[in-house]
Amino acid sequence: MFSFSSISLICCILFTWNQVTNGIVCYTCSNCNDPFNPTYVGVLYQNDTSYYCRKTVVANSVVRDITASCTPSTTAGALQWCCQTNLCNSAQKNTLGFLLAISVLKVFF
Repeated sequence: MFSFSSISLICCILFTWNQVTNGIVCYTCSNCNDPFNPTYVGVLYQNDTSYYCRKTVVANSVVRDITASCTPSTTAGALQWCCQTNLCNSAQKNTLGFLLAISVLKVFF
């Protein structure tokens, strides 16, 4: 038979797991370091899976946040990456290569 403390622990674990799977967690900071070190930055939870983690680079300033809508972009001096998995805005991953390819195609076509 389960003790009360065992049942309480199981309920807490299930409640926590349910929250994480029904939302998104993103790093949040302004003037973030790049390369990224998550030790001294905040983490924000949004209880909605339609939100995006975002990383924006303008000149030498890096901002990581969470937003309801996001469009990846590359313009002169500004880059923006969007993703929808937990803590995915720590780096640009392969999105940069994709955005550069799109930019080159725009130039030629």
